[in-house]
Amino acid sequence: MLNNMCHLSLLVLLCTTAGAQTTWSGLRFGMNEQQVKAAIGKRAVRDKDGALVVKDINLRGFHGDAAFAFGESSKRLDLILIVLLPRDCVDAEDKHEPDDHQAIERQVAAEFLWKDLSAKYGRPVTSECGRTYHCTAIWQTAPSAILEARMLGLDDYPFSILLTYMPKAGLGEL
Repeated sequence: MLNNMCHLSLLVLLCTTAGAQTTWSGLRFGMNEQQVKAAIGKRAVRDKDGALVVKDINLRGFHGDAAFAFGESSKRLDLILIVLLPRDCVDAEDKHEPDDHQAIERQVAAEFLWKDLSAKYGRPVTSECGRTYHCTAIWQTAPSAILEARMLGLDDYPFSILLTYMPKAGLGEL
């Protein structure tokens, strides 16, 4: 009897974990908009197009916004897109090319961000990098959820980073 209870407890734990699909900032796919707002708090605002977003995210010296997409018919969270630019690019009015010091800061920040993602989610399922900081990596964040990270570079320094959390089934749609 005790053995059956242990198996039942393990099954419940596995089902709960698989369904949770935790993504960025503790959000889960399948949440409705009210649940997302409650989880994010006052940081969740509407942009000029009426989309739910979080402004002023700071990850390892890259700054940007997160946007949330909800299924058209389900009205449930099914995509999180985070767009990040280097701090020196966000702060500059003329969006200049970085000097040598800023370029090195970008390279180090991008490498630390990649390492942070690997520390959190483990080794990427796939990873590919070009010569000029054009990189794509995919981490499996839960049994049925993934994170795709794309770093876009200009010359020899990172320029932007796109983080996309989506259900694993969404990978084929990219």
